Amino acid sequence: MDKIDIYDIETYPKELEQMRINALTILEKSKNILFENADEMYRFLDICYYEKSEPIASILCNIKQFVIKNEIICFHNTRVLDVVQIKNNGLKFPINNYKERIKGNLELSKISKETIKMITSNIDKILNDFSNEPLDLKKHSQISFYLNFNHHNDYQKFYEDFGGEILEQAIRISSIDDDLKNTFLKLGNPVIVKFSIPFSLIESYKQEEILIKILEYWIEKYILKLNKMHDVCEGRILCEVPQEKIIKIVDLHILSDK
Repeated sequence: MDKIDIYDIETYPKELEQMRINALTILEKSKNILFENADEMYRFLDICYYEKSEPIASILCNIKQFVIKNEIICFHNTRVLDVVQIKNNGLKFPINNYKERIKGNLELSKISKETIKMITSNIDKILNDFSNEPLDLKKHSQISFYLNFNHHNDYQKFYEDFGGEILEQAIRISSIDDDLKNTFLKLGNPVIVKFSIPFSLIESYKQEEILIKILEYWIEKYILKLNKMHDVCEGRILCEVPQEKIIKIVDLHILSDK
């Protein structure tokens, strides 16, 4: 499978690049209509796709037939104590074996055994609450992603606190002072995980959104020549990301120093 970054045409396989060229050649004839809809391009393309309006509907169908057989590059924000864990194990569902993973990380950070015991005990309480709330549990059994690296700051909430909301709640009810609570939540480094995922594993409604985003990107950049920050495209997958699909891990501390 090819790995496609929809916002980087240098990653496009020859077949997809030819589709892009053909699509732009066809759509150039409708340049005036596209200009009229420039402010709401996504909505315009979505309506065309839904109503099977040509040539946009056919172009999107052709893109889907190709992309469904390949992988797309995604980005995920998180906060980790040791990036080797991701390099060796990939991205795991936040809630799977959560207590064991957090306990191991806390032990690496040289926190006292008594405090670790208190926090992990409270983690059990929080996880038990989640188990009684199926919808919330489902939310924690997904891995979030976005497709445009330039939007990584829009997802800073995912790397602000170590351990996410489960650890945050467990620490909040622990008998430790506020400074120590903050220390725990700021353990490790914020990172961006670049990975690939088979397009077919993404939920169908999100596949359609991504397809429209691809065409929107082509039109705005190559026909309308708009110098704009392309809209963010995000989603969640209901599967874990194996180690071999991890492409790169970017330390945000290093990135911000550049």
